[in-house]
Amino acid sequence: MVKRLRQNLIAQGRHKICEQVSEITGAKILGLFTDIDVQFGERVFVFTTDREIQYGTR
Repeated sequence: MVKRLRQNLIAQGRHKICEQVSEITGAKILGLFTDIDVQFGERVFVFTTDREIQYGTR
């Protein structure tokens, strides 16, 4: 149930999340994958972008 609720929240805010990550990185966001392990509380977000992103560059 927690996982499903979280998926719905991400789906509703997907555009805004991608927009903010794009602003931060300077790259166009092509896709977003997210998952959660409810037993351990671990979360992962994977963004695919139009180019490679390196630390410290924009």
